[in-house]
Amino acid sequence: MIDQEKIEISIDIDQPGAMPVDILAEASGLSRTAVKDAMSKGAVWLSKQVNVAVPEEPELLADSDNQTSDIDAVEAEAVESAVVDADIAEPQADSGQLSEQQESASEAASSTEESGADIWKAAWPKSVEKTVAKTIKEKIFIAKQGRPRRLRRGKRTLEIGQNISLYYDQKVIGSSCPAAELIADEGSYTIWHKPAGMLCQGSRWGDHTTIARWAENNLMPQRTAFVVHRIDKMTSGLVVLAHSKKAAAHISKQFADRTIEKTYKAIINQQFDSPLPLLIDTALDCKPCLTTIVSAQVVTANQLFDKGNLSLDDDGVLADPTTEERLEKTYSQLEIRIATGRKHQIRRHLNTLGYTVLGDRLYPMASASANRPDDSDKTSSDTETSQTNEANIDLQLRAVALRLINPDSGISQHYKLDD
Repeated sequence: MIDQEKIEISIDIDQPGAMPVDILAEASGLSRTAVKDAMSKGAVWLSKQVNVAVPEEPELLADSDNQTSDIDAVEAEAVESAVVDADIAEPQADSGQLSEQQESASEAASSTEESGADIWKAAWPKSVEKTVAKTIKEKIFIAKQGRPRRLRRGKRTLEIGQNISLYYDQKVIGSSCPAAELIADEGSYTIWHKPAGMLCQGSRWGDHTTIARWAENNLMPQRTAFVVHRIDKMTSGLVVLAHSKKAAAHISKQFADRTIEKTYKAIINQQFDSPLPLLIDTALDCKPCLTTIVSAQVVTANQLFDKGNLSLDDDGVLADPTTEERLEKTYSQLEIRIATGRKHQIRRHLNTLGYTVLGDRLYPMASASANRPDDSDKTSSDTETSQTNEANIDLQLRAVALRLINPDSGISQHYKLDD
């Protein structure tokens, strides 16, 4: 019997007119309702066979006025270029499509392969156009599986040569997240306040808990969302989404060129006593990283609760003996700017100095406390007690400000969350 908690199946369609819900329900053992729910949440993918041209053997082109080697080289370059363009044209494949019209248009584009003489002619000089056009008719084509796209419409009929896949994980499908807040709508891009617990981009198992899908479902007018950067799931704060290929390319280049100014605030449960500003340039994963701690201030739990900057998960509160002690507990709030965007960069860089972001489960204080000389008088039990007291606090790391160039106007725009 198929495990109903996690299912991964792939089916080649060999009969026309099949319905995706019926096919997947029968193959997976799930109910039609469960399959429809998985489709709406981005766990079903559809791909189809495409014809890819394979050049003939060199000797078959030997009568082409001694242009064989040049033609082969240009042809290879043209094929490579076509593949690159296809990759650029479909960055939203992981976010799904918004409407039947968009999906149909996308399929029409993907079904137009490089078999037409017009596409091939563009790659060769005019002097060999006729020879090349003739040669194209002799090409051998092989069927390969095309790029998969999310399928959300259960009533769509399937065609021979298509492949439908289901990636069903009961935990993923059943998960939820808080709502995101729209900060600014600039038309070709939007700025969102992503809550902790929401992903930036989905996986093959689903995308319903992502900021990209949230934007596609809630923006008016509706637009496709292109993810141009990401912050961690448990990090809250500002996220940019692009809504056109031009804007996506423009903003992505700004991130790649490190011209976008990114500011974060992190709360640590130790006193910050390093000189400021402090540049941390320790490489992570053998890649250069730049983190600058701009400022630090002492705050109490009471102040953080009043501002809404200290959030607790669903399991409880700070475990100090009394409410007064809990609210008067002191922390340090750091303002941080990063020039690079490595995985968990801020948390890992702080950890190299012996500091831990409040609520951080991956890089706890115990692993770094030995690096700080002023912690030498702390015992392991002191560290464990301190960690236990904050065990129910969400990760206290927020992306609070972004400065970027508007891809339409060329004007520098600054977006900031209120304290």
